[in-house]
Amino acid sequence: MVQRGSRRPLVVILAASVLVPCSARAQTAVDSAPTLRIGARARAWERVATDLAVPVTGIVSRIGTDSLVLRAGGVRRPVGVPRAAILRVEAGAGPHSGSRGAAAWRGAVVGLVSGAVLGVIGGDMARRNAPRWGLAGAGLGAGAGAVVGAMVPGEAWRPASLPVAAVAER
Repeated sequence: MVQRGSRRPLVVILAASVLVPCSARAQTAVDSAPTLRIGARARAWERVATDLAVPVTGIVSRIGTDSLVLRAGGVRRPVGVPRAAILRVEAGAGPHSGSRGAAAWRGAVVGLVSGAVLGVIGGDMARRNAPRWGLAGAGLGAGAGAVVGAMVPGEAWRPASLPVAAVAER
């Protein structure tokens, strides 16, 4: 008869055999991240509150010891992000490689669900037939989502690291 307490070492060994390779693989991914360079398209996640970070996207203009400066599209002056506020940095890897048809389907599904939810809420608030409004919202949302998904495929990002030393301005 096997006692219950004798299984504990086996569970610890199994857990360690799963967790150690996972942590090593994650560390390797961080170590192999490319270094950000001037002129590259980048996205820096800036901490603006304790639990809130916003993305700042643009072309790297300057990498200083105290900040990262990006030229964002449609903004006259470059935007500086203090290094202390940067949670992570990503380098642009070009547009998503998937087809526009797949992007349209993803947009249609997101639009269908959000349109249905908003339709039911709107119908309920207006004291109308909420299911009918939900169906109408689902149809409109799916159509709009498909159009947006097909026209805006999005951009792929990969993790990057900031160089330690300052790099000259471009």
